[in-house]
Amino acid sequence: WEQALARVRAIPGVDNAALASRLPFSMNLDDTRLQIPGRDMGGGRAITVSSASVSRDYFATLGVALTAGRGFSAADRRGTSRVAIVSASLARRFWPDGSAVGRRVVLRDAGDQVVEIVGIVADHASQAVGERPQSQIFFALEQGQPSYAVLAARTRGDAGRLLAQVRRVLLAMEPKLVFVEDQTMEAQVAATLLPVKAAAYLVGAIGLLGALLAAFGLYGVVAYSVARRAREIGIRLSIGS
Repeated sequence: WEQALARVRAIPGVDNAALASRLPFSMNLDDTRLQIPGRDMGGGRAITVSSASVSRDYFATLGVALTAGRGFSAADRRGTSRVAIVSASLARRFWPDGSAVGRRVVLRDAGDQVVEIVGIVADHASQAVGERPQSQIFFALEQGQPSYAVLAARTRGDAGRLLAQVRRVLLAMEPKLVFVEDQTMEAQVAATLLPVKAAAYLVGAIGLLGALLAAFGLYGVVAYSVARRAREIGIRLSIGS
């Protein structure tokens, strides 16, 4: 993974690159059950929040601002104490009177492992455009052993042209590499808007059909009215009225 990032960053026009277990607007959803020590969460039950494992340049690559604390660093590797970064909405939800930085959460899905919060990032869309701020937590990818990852690259030029270069660079490193999905973020966002667009087209088609039916109906009423008065109009013309 480190070699892949280094080679992609070396492509002309690439500003930054990062890895993640999922990107915003992707179909694969990843949730984590959390428990906040000292917080009444209803009989000790955990809450479920959206989660992702990301590399240290992830937020810079996606343009998400760090609002408090620090980002992931090279020191956050396997064998070190696990750390996490949370979204601003999650921080406000459980620590409205103080910073969440330095606090700890318990991962119920990871054998009640304790994780320290080291940073807070601005709220950003995760699943849909225009969604309400979501409670999200991000883990350091380097502290785990990922079997798959999504590589994201930020470019100054046309992102579509960059795709072919990224493929060539990665295939030169690993010829048997399989690309499950490779597209621009614009295309990924468009895919999530497809149901909304389809609904809009359907409503528009129904509206057009209704307008056509109304037009034909109005034409029929006017034509019938004129036909009924044709004899009367003829008599009036004949007498010069």
